Amino acid sequence: MGSVGAMSLLIVRLLTILLIRAVVLYSLQPYLPADIGAALCALHIIDSDSSVLERLQDNVGYMSDRLHSMGIYATDDTPIFPILIGKNEDTLAVSNYLYEAGIIGTAIRPPTVPVGESRIRLTVTAAHSKAQIDYVCDTLYKAIKELS
Repeated sequence: MGSVGAMSLLIVRLLTILLIRAVVLYSLQPYLPADIGAALCALHIIDSDSSVLERLQDNVGYMSDRLHSMGIYATDDTPIFPILIGKNEDTLAVSNYLYEAGIIGTAIRPPTVPVGESRIRLTVTAAHSKAQIDYVCDTLYKAIKELS
């Protein structure tokens, strides 16, 4: 849903199969009315203003290009950028560096990812400016360089 995690809209038959065979892939936690309202509002905005999605796609491409130019691997598939760091300690150090700079870069570590593949999760939105994206990329680059 975006405000609390992922949501799937499925036909009943497919949902039944997933509930039986893919227990580890879903959560049955109820969503709060505010979360549902936020998701509905976001869907309304996307439906009524296509420029929002265009800005998002532009920002995703821009951030991906900036990271690539710095030698940091990133895809432009989604607005979520999982930046592979490796060791848990290094990942936490980068996350803390970003936090001190006013950037939320979540450290994703085992058991969520395999040992040795810890990463920083960054997300870009349609509301971010190019200057903000530049700041995040430059700060991330400095944080990673301090590790070596």
